Amino acid sequence: WPPSAWFVFANGSKQLARHPAMRQEYCSCLDTYALGISALRCWVEMLPRLDMEAAIVDGQLAGVLSKFRKVQDAWNRYWAHACQLWRPVFKAFRSAGDFEAIRQTYSGVGAHRMLLSDMREVRRALLE
Repeated sequence: WPPSAWFVFANGSKQLARHPAMRQEYCSCLDTYALGISALRCWVEMLPRLDMEAAIVDGQLAGVLSKFRKVQDAWNRYWAHACQLWRPVFKAFRSAGDFEAIRQTYSGVGAHRMLLSDMREVRRALLE
């Protein structure tokens, strides 16, 4: 889910009116976000785990590998947080758990802000 969907899950759709950018994302970009995340995940996971020591011989190559490593690291942080948020949702769904408690927790900690911050870091790393 994009950050706007996590926001709606945690806070309800009525609160979305206070956040025009998230409302726009939620109303018109869910599929685009899902496609982009899927493509990015495939690309990052297909990259070899980069060995900086082997690249030190060639300074230019080391610079390129360093940039790829930043993308991988930023993606890994995002993905770890996304999985961390999803686990309780899946568990509650499987065992008819308490979605309201999850919503309250996610609203209180601002789960959508964590993922938004992670995605900004991924974007920064990609733009380097």
